[in-house]
Amino acid sequence: MREQEAILLREKIDARLAADPDANLLVLGDLNDTKDSRAVRVVTGRGKGALVDARPGERNGDDEPSPNPRFEPRTVTWTHYYGKEDSYQRIDYILMSRGMAREWDAAGSWVVALPNWGTGSDHRPVVATFYGANR
Repeated sequence: MREQEAILLREKIDARLAADPDANLLVLGDLNDTKDSRAVRVVTGRGKGALVDARPGERNGDDEPSPNPRFEPRTVTWTHYYGKEDSYQRIDYILMSRGMAREWDAAGSWVVALPNWGTGSDHRPVVATFYGANR
């Protein structure tokens, strides 16, 4: 079911970008899946219409690149804790069109890491900053 929802969403994204390839478009929120899942890969897309994954991390000082250049840097990006499995995953996303990515401030985007973060939800908030003018 999640994959079928992703296909419908991707159709809307493709239609919007076909009408305006430089459109400022955001897809954000809880996708309930990891980045390697079929549903998230469908939403992200490929080629010229692919969405850019903001992948913000904690502001904890991590800045080393991954030792393997095929992988993302080892920054702390998890947004959800699943107590039954004692696992942490990133299932909350900020995906943007290439047009929107030009207005994105990567340094002003992060996963919130505060004491008692789980009091209100099992998801951590994700912050993204954008400039208010086309670039």
